[in-house]
Amino acid sequence: MSRLSGKNVLVTGASSGIGEAIAIRFAQEGARVAINYHSGADRAEVVKGKAEEASARAKSSNAKHMTVKGDVSNEKDVKDMFAKVIKEFGSLDVLINNSGVQKPSPSHEVEMADFDRVIGTNLRGAFLCSREAIRHFLSRGTGGVIVNNSSVHEIIPKPKYVPYSISKGGMENMTKSLALEYADKGIRVNAVGPGAIVTPINNAWINDPKARAEVTSHIPMGRPGEADEIAIVFAFLASDESSYITGQTLFACGGLTLYRNSGWHGLRANSLAGWSPGASGFAAIAIAGPGANKSVLFELQIDVVVFILVGGTQVYRRPVHPDILSGALPFIALDRRSVFFIVVSDRQGPGNLVPIGSYRNHTPFPSYFGAFLGITQG
Repeated sequence: MSRLSGKNVLVTGASSGIGEAIAIRFAQEGARVAINYHSGADRAEVVKGKAEEASARAKSSNAKHMTVKGDVSNEKDVKDMFAKVIKEFGSLDVLINNSGVQKPSPSHEVEMADFDRVIGTNLRGAFLCSREAIRHFLSRGTGGVIVNNSSVHEIIPKPKYVPYSISKGGMENMTKSLALEYADKGIRVNAVGPGAIVTPINNAWINDPKARAEVTSHIPMGRPGEADEIAIVFAFLASDESSYITGQTLFACGGLTLYRNSGWHGLRANSLAGWSPGASGFAAIAIAGPGANKSVLFELQIDVVVFILVGGTQVYRRPVHPDILSGALPFIALDRRSVFFIVVSDRQGPGNLVPIGSYRNHTPFPSYFGAFLGITQG
């Protein structure tokens, strides 16, 4: 395959992980690749050797790859890096903003030096490189391509990784803004949103069987991804096969963004054993989860609804509103709401609540829904 034949490409942070896989894949598809690294020149040379081998196997004539040192968060380093690559290659066709770091910490304990490092590499660095690439693309008048390495965490919150989540949320907006601003100049800007991928940055859970099992349990496809699987997506977005795509994030996540934990869970037949529908306790509630094409109808014996926000920081308990019981609100839209609530019954007596079902979603609690139910914090 030679979708990138003749293309000159700069991949930042390409000495390991997804960046390494991208460099090798692009070489395999005919590109000439500049392999950026911040530290570890020896490792970057190893990747260069693998890229050369990939080019040879593909019988590519465009096999003159290079390594280039530079801290993407440093403006002078970025300018020098682009100057070296353009001088060596003659031009640049594709920029891959791959450099990224993360450091876990409870948000109230985050050191500003760590915050600045994450934002500096992941977001400031991506912008500095994009700016230099766009300047070059405009100067030659033939357009170009930028593909950013984002994350599922541009839309899914990641507690204890707030700087990282902020950087990826910012990258989403940067991708869209640059795409819109330069679309009429022949410059396409897209992003890839990897999920849980087996790379060195994720060693904390990869090498811990219990943590890995927990991560895997949230992935609908039942496994983490490999760096090579992500590199293929980058190759598509960098190629002319995606010539009519710009301003988009393509999630490669095994279905993680489909919110496997959304929808009703834990409905147990024995929870209703011995109960008969009562005139005041019988309700039909249709719930639409993220991406659902139709509502799911549940007829439940409901006396009390207990709402627990994700994280368990706030609890709401309130008898079901009579308008719901009378069917005045047959459809409750909770699209992508960050609320976890349990439907229970205290028919067996106060303090003896019986779980019937639960619903989990992922964006802020719907205040209009709470107001309708007359829910007050308790």
